[in-house]
Amino acid sequence: MTAPAGDGREDIGEAEVRDDVRGAELPDQGRELLAVSVRSEDGTTVDWPSVPGLYRLLDRIGAEGDTFLVVERIPDDEQYYVQTRRDEGEPYVVEYREGSAKTHFQADVESTADVLAVFVGWARGEEGWKGAHNWRRLRL
Repeated sequence: MTAPAGDGREDIGEAEVRDDVRGAELPDQGRELLAVSVRSEDGTTVDWPSVPGLYRLLDRIGAEGDTFLVVERIPDDEQYYVQTRRDEGEPYVVEYREGSAKTHFQADVESTADVLAVFVGWARGEEGWKGAHNWRRLRL
């Protein structure tokens, strides 16, 4: 699936990779656009982000008023999504849902690079994107 021409999405630019994640295994840094829509607490919405653009959105959350991102596939299906929350100085809390409330899971993830790997793997439908974390079913 490719992004529509002239889709009007926000230009979030290239990711600025901090020293503490330099050399980390990040997903493909190419110009691929992910078939997802990203929404943040501060109201920012980005459709069809690049991998570096998604990294940049993830890396900035944690300050008051900007603590979470919700990622949904395009076209949207309300019961299938990944999201994360992060308070300043704390690890990310990552969740995914695959249908009903019985398929809603959560894990603590330490680094921006690891959250990015989860989000990109999920967006691409890759096998094994859940494997590296201790997922717990949420009781909603």
